[in-house]
Amino acid sequence: MLPSGLRILSLNVAHGRGPILHQGLKKQKTILKWMGKIAELLKDLQPDIVALQEIDEDSQWNGHLDLLEFLREKSGFKYAVYGMHNRHNGKFKLNYGNGFLTQHPILREETVAFDTKRIGSKGFLYCRCVTPLGALDFINLHLDFKSRQNRLIQCHEVKKFVLNKEIEYGVETQLNPIVMGDFNAQLKKRDDAARFLLEEMSAHSHYRSYPVKALTFPTYLPRKSIDYIFIPDQFLVMHSEAIRRKVSDHRAVMVELLSRNP
Repeated sequence: MLPSGLRILSLNVAHGRGPILHQGLKKQKTILKWMGKIAELLKDLQPDIVALQEIDEDSQWNGHLDLLEFLREKSGFKYAVYGMHNRHNGKFKLNYGNGFLTQHPILREETVAFDTKRIGSKGFLYCRCVTPLGALDFINLHLDFKSRQNRLIQCHEVKKFVLNKEIEYGVETQLNPIVMGDFNAQLKKRDDAARFLLEEMSAHSHYRSYPVKALTFPTYLPRKSIDYIFIPDQFLVMHSEAIRRKVSDHRAVMVELLSRNP
């Protein structure tokens, strides 16, 4: 890792089911095996900030494992925070959402669910961390996988949130969060969410999308890119890639960056 740099990784962990298509009826030992592989990946890559999607706090289908705490402990992260946008505590518990792991202190965090459905809701998790590059803002999102229209509406929610945060903080300059996650949309499709949000975020401060031209889904024989990290121009990206190791049905994406104004 370069001095005073930052390594950021995003991964949809698929509830710990690995590269297989559905987590239902999977034994807990199978979940633990694949979560162990994710922990090994994080230890090997040593990212500073990790954004995780489809990570469970307490769900019936994995035997009520706290997957974020499992990864924090096994991978050696100092801090962790959940952004739960699915809460169902009936007979069959399903409690999951997004999460951050970080080696740097978390100053602020906030969760936004895009709707009030008990099952299948998507959302995003915001946090501000103290890093070697200063206090930085991060948004970890998971957009709807069925409807392009829903994804676009959700992107408007992200934009509205950022504008409201600027008013709340009273900052004179534009709030430029690093945005990452599972967009369930390809950047090359100009009428879909990934391209739309990139252009909206670039309206006042230019953003670039990473990794460039790498396919992320599915892990085996990937056909498309739907996982991205959007980086504002205040940073210089030294390296980016989609990680080829098979730990989920998505490939992890990673960037290494420096500040342009050290």
